[in-house]
Amino acid sequence: MGAGAPPPIGVIKAIRQEEMERAAGILGATIDCFDYGDGPLLLGPERRLEVMDAIRAFVLDVALCHWIDDFLLPDHVEAAQGVLWAARYCSTPASRPRTDTAHPPSTSATRPSPVTKVQPDFFVGIDSTMGCKIAAMKTLVAQLSLPTQYEVLAR
Repeated sequence: MGAGAPPPIGVIKAIRQEEMERAAGILGATIDCFDYGDGPLLLGPERRLEVMDAIRAFVLDVALCHWIDDFLLPDHVEAAQGVLWAARYCSTPASRPRTDTAHPPSTSATRPSPVTKVQPDFFVGIDSTMGCKIAAMKTLVAQLSLPTQYEVLAR
Protein backbone atom coordinates (compact mmCIF):
# COMPACT_ATOMS: atom_id res chain seq x y z
CA MET A 1 0.00 0.00 0.00
CA GLY A 2 1.47 3.34 -1.03
CA ALA A 3 1.49 6.50 1.04
CA GLY A 4 -2.02 7.88 1.35
CA ALA A 5 -3.60 4.81 -0.23
CA PRO A 6 -6.94 3.87 1.32
CA PRO A 7 -7.12 0.67 3.34
CA PRO A 8 -8.45 -2.43 1.57
CA ILE A 9 -12.25 -2.68 1.35
CA GLY A 10 -12.28 -5.62 3.77
CA VAL A 11 -10.62 -3.48 6.44
CA ILE A 12 -13.08 -0.63 5.85
CA LYS A 13 -16.05 -3.02 6.10
CA ALA A 14 -14.74 -4.45 9.38
CA ILE A 15 -14.31 -0.96 10.83
CA ARG A 16 -17.79 0.13 9.75
CA GLN A 17 -19.34 -3.09 11.10
CA GLU A 18 -17.72 -2.52 14.49
CA GLU A 19 -18.90 1.12 14.49
CA MET A 20 -22.46 0.07 13.70
CA GLU A 21 -22.42 -2.59 16.42
CA ARG A 22 -21.23 -0.02 19.00
CA ALA A 23 -23.90 2.45 17.86
CA ALA A 24 -26.60 -0.24 18.02
CA GLY A 25 -25.45 -1.15 21.52
CA ILE A 26 -25.84 2.46 22.63
CA LEU A 27 -29.33 2.59 21.11
CA GLY A 28 -30.37 -0.82 22.44
CA ALA A 29 -30.98 -1.94 18.86
CA THR A 30 -29.88 -4.75 16.60
CA ILE A 31 -28.45 -4.40 13.11
CA ASP A 32 -28.77 -6.47 10.00
CA CYS A 33 -26.74 -5.20 7.04
CA PHE A 34 -26.83 -5.99 3.38
CA ASP A 35 -23.41 -6.10 1.72
CA TYR A 36 -24.41 -4.12 -1.37
CA GLY A 37 -21.36 -1.94 -1.74
CA ASP A 38 -21.16 1.81 -1.83
CA GLY A 39 -20.56 4.54 -4.39
CA PRO A 40 -22.47 3.71 -6.45
CA LEU A 41 -25.16 1.74 -4.67
CA LEU A 42 -27.17 -0.25 -7.20
CA LEU A 43 -30.34 -2.10 -6.19
CA GLY A 44 -31.54 -4.34 -8.98
CA PRO A 45 -34.60 -6.60 -8.83
CA GLU A 46 -33.02 -9.34 -6.69
CA ARG A 47 -31.72 -6.89 -4.09
CA ARG A 48 -35.10 -5.18 -3.88
CA LEU A 49 -36.67 -8.57 -3.20
CA GLU A 50 -34.11 -9.13 -0.40
CA VAL A 51 -35.07 -5.78 1.15
CA MET A 52 -38.74 -6.76 0.85
CA ASP A 53 -38.01 -10.07 2.60
CA ALA A 54 -36.35 -8.15 5.46
CA ILE A 55 -39.36 -5.85 5.80
CA ARG A 56 -41.64 -8.90 5.86
CA ALA A 57 -39.46 -10.61 8.49
CA PHE A 58 -39.42 -7.58 10.81
CA VAL A 59 -43.16 -6.84 10.33
CA LEU A 60 -42.55 -3.09 10.43
CA ASP A 61 -45.08 -0.44 11.34
CA VAL A 62 -42.91 2.34 9.90
CA ALA A 63 -39.98 2.24 7.48
CA LEU A 64 -37.69 5.27 7.60
CA CYS A 65 -35.59 5.97 4.55
CA HIS A 66 -33.64 8.75 2.91
CA TRP A 67 -35.39 11.50 1.00
CA ILE A 68 -36.06 10.23 -2.53
CA ASP A 69 -35.03 13.52 -4.18
CA ASP A 70 -31.70 13.98 -2.35
CA PHE A 71 -29.78 14.95 -5.50
CA LEU A 72 -26.58 15.50 -3.51
CA LEU A 73 -26.35 11.81 -2.52
CA PRO A 74 -27.40 9.44 -5.33
CA ASP A 75 -26.83 6.39 -3.08
CA HIS A 76 -29.49 7.78 -0.74
CA VAL A 77 -31.92 8.12 -3.66
CA GLU A 78 -31.25 4.52 -4.71
CA ALA A 79 -31.74 3.28 -1.14
CA ALA A 80 -34.99 5.25 -0.78
CA GLN A 81 -36.34 3.88 -4.06
CA GLY A 82 -35.54 0.34 -2.94
CA VAL A 83 -37.16 0.76 0.48
CA LEU A 84 -40.29 2.39 -0.95
CA TRP A 85 -40.62 -0.35 -3.59
CA ALA A 86 -40.11 -3.12 -1.01
CA ALA A 87 -42.53 -1.55 1.47
CA ARG A 88 -45.28 -1.30 -1.12
CA TYR A 89 -44.85 -4.84 -2.44
CA CYS A 90 -44.33 -6.67 0.86
CA SER A 91 -48.05 -7.48 1.02
CA THR A 92 -48.21 -8.84 -2.52
CA PRO A 93 -47.84 -12.64 -2.61
CA ALA A 94 -47.01 -12.70 -6.34
CA SER A 95 -43.91 -10.57 -5.76
CA ARG A 96 -42.17 -13.43 -3.95
CA PRO A 97 -44.20 -16.65 -3.94
CA ARG A 98 -43.77 -19.12 -1.08
CA THR A 99 -42.90 -16.45 1.47
CA ASP A 100 -45.06 -14.86 4.12
CA THR A 101 -46.47 -11.48 3.28
CA ALA A 102 -46.73 -8.55 5.65
CA HIS A 103 -48.91 -5.50 5.91
CA PRO A 104 -47.09 -2.63 4.16
CA PRO A 105 -45.49 -0.30 6.68
CA SER A 106 -45.98 3.42 6.54
CA THR A 107 -42.95 5.06 5.01
CA SER A 108 -41.32 8.31 5.87
CA ALA A 109 -38.33 10.15 4.46
CA THR A 110 -35.90 11.61 6.94
CA ARG A 111 -33.21 14.25 7.16
CA PRO A 112 -34.37 17.76 6.33
CA SER A 113 -31.82 19.63 4.26
CA PRO A 114 -31.43 23.35 3.73
CA VAL A 115 -29.33 22.60 0.63
CA THR A 116 -31.88 20.41 -1.17
CA LYS A 117 -34.78 22.41 0.31
CA VAL A 118 -36.30 19.27 1.83
CA GLN A 119 -38.65 20.31 4.61
CA PRO A 120 -40.48 17.78 6.77
CA ASP A 121 -44.23 17.91 7.14
CA PHE A 122 -44.15 16.38 10.62
CA PHE A 123 -41.68 16.06 13.46
CA VAL A 124 -41.14 13.42 16.11
CA GLY A 125 -39.90 14.88 19.37
CA ILE A 126 -36.66 13.20 20.46
CA ASP A 127 -35.57 15.62 23.19
CA SER A 128 -35.43 12.82 25.75
CA THR A 129 -33.27 10.60 23.51
CA MET A 130 -31.15 13.16 21.65
CA GLY A 131 -28.11 12.53 23.87
CA CYS A 132 -28.28 8.83 23.11
CA LYS A 133 -28.58 9.54 19.38
CA ILE A 134 -25.55 11.84 19.44
CA ALA A 135 -23.52 9.26 21.40
CA ALA A 136 -24.41 6.60 18.82
CA MET A 137 -23.49 8.88 15.90
CA LYS A 138 -20.12 9.63 17.48
CA THR A 139 -19.17 5.96 16.94
CA LEU A 140 -19.30 6.54 13.17
CA VAL A 141 -15.72 7.75 12.82
CA ALA A 142 -15.90 8.19 9.03
CA GLN A 143 -18.71 10.72 9.54
CA LEU A 144 -17.54 12.82 12.46
CA SER A 145 -19.51 15.89 11.36
CA LEU A 146 -22.89 14.13 11.71
CA PRO A 147 -23.48 14.74 15.43
CA THR A 148 -23.02 18.50 15.01
CA GLN A 149 -25.11 18.58 11.82
CA TYR A 150 -27.99 16.74 13.47
CA GLU A 151 -27.85 18.88 16.61
CA VAL A 152 -28.22 21.96 14.40
CA LEU A 153 -31.05 20.38 12.38
CA ALA A 154 -32.82 19.34 15.57
CA ARG A 155 -32.84 22.93 16.79
